[in-house]
Amino acid sequence: MPGVEVLPWLHEGPAPVTHSLAELTDIRANYLARDGGDLDQTRTILQARDRGLARSTSFDRIVLWFEHDLYGQLQLLQVLDWFSLQREEEDSRGRAGERLSRQPNARKHFGLSGTRA
Repeated sequence: MPGVEVLPWLHEGPAPVTHSLAELTDIRANYLARDGGDLDQTRTILQARDRGLARSTSFDRIVLWFEHDLYGQLQLLQVLDWFSLQREEEDSRGRAGERLSRQPNARKHFGLSGTRA
């Protein structure tokens, strides 16, 4: 699909609490390359994913699609936490809501579809 960017999330290995996405990316890259994989290539792939996430502030729409299993839910929490931190940074700079105000038909809607408690 034109204009669509897909960011992969790898589904195995540690996902510890860290102080930054860059720190987690480094831990994940080291784990994924542990059995003879190319550490630099793995790190490059994950860093490209991180840059894509950082660019998401310029997207008109963001769709998050994860598996329903525990690991998928943990990855979803990681991404939502990242977005929350970005919003806190915008709030501290006095720019909260700026992106939404630029979108005339934008509506605030947050939720998880197809999930069960």
